[in-house]
Amino acid sequence: MFANDERLLALGKGSPPIGLQRMGFWLLQSRILQKLHRMRGSYMKIIRFSVLLMILSLPLFNVEAQEKADNETDIHKNVKLLEMPIPPNMPEDFKAKYQIFLGQLKEVLKEKTGERSSESALTIQVRAGVKEVGSKKTKQPAARVTAFRRDSKVEWVSIMLLHSYATGEPINNEEIEKFLTLQILSRLDSF
Repeated sequence: MFANDERLLALGKGSPPIGLQRMGFWLLQSRILQKLHRMRGSYMKIIRFSVLLMILSLPLFNVEAQEKADNETDIHKNVKLLEMPIPPNMPEDFKAKYQIFLGQLKEVLKEKTGERSSESALTIQVRAGVKEVGSKKTKQPAARVTAFRRDSKVEWVSIMLLHSYATGEPINNEEIEKFLTLQILSRLDSF
């Protein structure tokens, strides 16, 4: 049987019969599987070690996941203002404008908010920043204001420039009040 098949191949009259093709493929497949089986132990050890190393290193990368507030101020009962740290690379004049803004923000919050129940406790977080404005990419001081209520999955985030283009000076209490009313407080009341 094999002799006839070899003669057919030698004469160039076709490929080996299907049975021989399958047998050759099976032999090749079994050799590969044998090699993989021998190497499997070392590969599995490497994979297990790398997965274990990855799981153990997760806490190292998650160290600064939550940033601590610099200052926590109680405005009213169940109304808090969290002041986040000022970035160290922020210019000094922007830091001064931000400090002025914080004082004004506290005053406006005392006027515009009242005491709340513990179920609707309000937390307002303020973070200093720098925002590029316009086509010239002029840098202006900004504040990112985030508000959220206890046991709520929704938070309101808005960015306020600390420079008034109407007056050409730092923003005043009226502009802060308008910003808080439109961007934060009205949304809280409607939700």
